[in-house]
Amino acid sequence: MTFSIAITTTDRDRPTFGESILSLNSVANGHDVTISIVKDTEPKRGCFGNYYFALSEVAKSNADVVAVLPDDMVYHTDLFSEVSKAITGAGYCATYTPRGCGKRYRMKRGWNEIKGGWATTWGGCYFYPIEVARQVVEHPYIINHRDNYAPNAQIDHAIPEVMHRMGLRQLWAAPSLCRHIGMTSTIGHKHTLNEEPYRPH
Repeated sequence: MTFSIAITTTDRDRPTFGESILSLNSVANGHDVTISIVKDTEPKRGCFGNYYFALSEVAKSNADVVAVLPDDMVYHTDLFSEVSKAITGAGYCATYTPRGCGKRYRMKRGWNEIKGGWATTWGGCYFYPIEVARQVVEHPYIINHRDNYAPNAQIDHAIPEVMHRMGLRQLWAAPSLCRHIGMTSTIGHKHTLNEEPYRPH
């Protein structure tokens, strides 16, 4: 299984990009992974705009699976193996499951299917089958969200919403396969212990 990954990055008070890219490269060992960098340059596309741009770019690839990941995550060694096991037939596999989200749904070890759209989940680091990624970037809801919502439109609410509308499976990893290290949000969010990686009992 082949992967095309885009890392979105922007200026941060405390840079996290170096640690994140080293982590991703280290867990990609043994897998067919292409990694590209997408910087939010002037004029700024904004959080969702840059995500959409990056997803559009990887959706042009010939990879089996694509993802757009932020520059403030570190990754579990099983990331690509676990996604490979679950991705067939899914709309996405969410590899970052925050503690608060996992506890809300009492997620069990393995992949958990969560249903619903806007504001039902948060976190993300979504991996998509290539054909799903291509549908997402052309979906009228996502295009409208890109063009008409607030500048920092919520990726982790909009993507579950479009999956819900498309009737596709939303799978969440337990334990989380990523850890969030960018505790100074670039869009003003307050980070708490709920953003720590979820680990089932």
